[in-house]
Amino acid sequence: MPHRPPHLLINETWYFITAHTVGKTPLLSTDEQKSIWLDNFITLQNRFKVNVSAWVLLDNHYHFLTYFHDAQIIPKFVQQLHGSTSFKLNKYESTKGREVWYSYWDCCVRDEKDFWTKFNYIHYNPTKHGYVESPEDWKFSSLNEILGNKGQDWVDDCWARYPVVEYDFER
Repeated sequence: MPHRPPHLLINETWYFITAHTVGKTPLLSTDEQKSIWLDNFITLQNRFKVNVSAWVLLDNHYHFLTYFHDAQIIPKFVQQLHGSTSFKLNKYESTKGREVWYSYWDCCVRDEKDFWTKFNYIHYNPTKHGYVESPEDWKFSSLNEILGNKGQDWVDDCWARYPVVEYDFER
């Protein structure tokens, strides 16, 4: 059955991609479970040669901001991410055949402001959902690597210029 609404696949475009677990169940509540997802995510980034600018993983969903030269690989990338993490999580938990992921949502980034607002939304997500008081305290996101590369002043300026906006990605 085709995805409703259909995915808009445009080459040479930045995408915000998100998915949640079936029933939004917290199937990734331990560091070990999150590491399974992260290891697969990194492997697929390298395999598909995609540029991921920001990412976050929580107990029941993820978000990432990525650039695809060939947008036709987006469904393959997500399908392999979901398939490999489901298989490995189910093996880890001895729950063969359990459905882990619900579908995914994507949206094209419209402009520079939209890019940086989504970038900040991704990193703020653990705070929004009450996991941590400060985004820097969440280890399953790209923020600490960005802080190490760009510095606190750069991150603070980014937050000030492009404040977090609430999105409804699952309309």
